[in-house]
Amino acid sequence: MKLCASITAVFVCCLFVPAWGNDAQKLVEPNGRQTLFVDGHPLLILGGQVHNSSAWPSELPQLWKLMATLSAHTIEAPVYWEQFESVPGHFDFTNVDQLIDGARAHNLHVILLWFGTWKNGNMHYVPPGLRVTLSDIHE
Repeated sequence: MKLCASITAVFVCCLFVPAWGNDAQKLVEPNGRQTLFVDGHPLLILGGQVHNSSAWPSELPQLWKLMATLSAHTIEAPVYWEQFESVPGHFDFTNVDQLIDGARAHNLHVILLWFGTWKNGNMHYVPPGLRVTLSDIHE
């Protein structure tokens, strides 16, 4: 659990702070309701969620066209732990950088959806060296 929290903290610090600056985004809680402010204004997300298997670089040109067709200003795209840290301690930002660079080029906000461990009851996105099976647990 600590490892996942550490990776998430590193991920957020490395990606979002340099991309948006200090006060570009924040949660404000007037009247007991949280509101996301971006660039000093409340943000109503008008966006699209990228399919779990579609955030690969080869799919991105089609994504940018679709978001423009939909007049969307935000995409939510998955990031997979097995891809981001396939070898313990070695972080590969290639796909995340392409998502962020493409979004900037098309004036889109990005919400990253972290697939770290379990999804649909299976450990599909855990790096291979960290995967366990039920037989491993019962030994």
